[in-house]
Amino acid sequence: EPAPAPVPEPRGKPVHRPPERAQPKRLPPPVPVPVPPRRRSSPPAAKPAARVAPVPAVSIATGGGLADRLHRTEGLMARFRLLRGGLERNGGSRLGDVAQLLDAFPAGWARRRALAALLRHHIPSNLEHALAFIEEQESSAARRWCLGTLLDHWELSSEQQDQLRQRRRA
Repeated sequence: EPAPAPVPEPRGKPVHRPPERAQPKRLPPPVPVPVPPRRRSSPPAAKPAARVAPVPAVSIATGGGLADRLHRTEGLMARFRLLRGGLERNGGSRLGDVAQLLDAFPAGWARRRALAALLRHHIPSNLEHALAFIEEQESSAARRWCLGTLLDHWELSSEQQDQLRQRRRA
């Protein structure tokens, strides 16, 4: 058989070929060096605890007492704790004016959360009054949320449940 023909060199620029790299030398594996244990001179200084306003015992029997305390309490989370504590201790008996309680919370998500907490404790006890407070909510999402709270926590007739579901969809 004839030998293959040699490949002709291209004309023009010479072809640049990178130089062959030499293989790097392999180093021995590193030897672990023992680290001396840390010396503890003293325990770290304790961080000062965040100031949380103490939640006073709530006397709901005075009618508007809880609403007054809610209005005087600094901080939104402290108000929620105060409201929740008052509801859990007294079950909402003789809370006073529900509108005053809700006015202690800024409009929006905070007022919706406060109303939902009241509704879970059947406050106000009349469904029509509860629906009136729900209608005062600013957004349709807040109204749907509160209607869902009624459906979940109140014992309602099937007719009432259907009416609430229709309102919730609207």
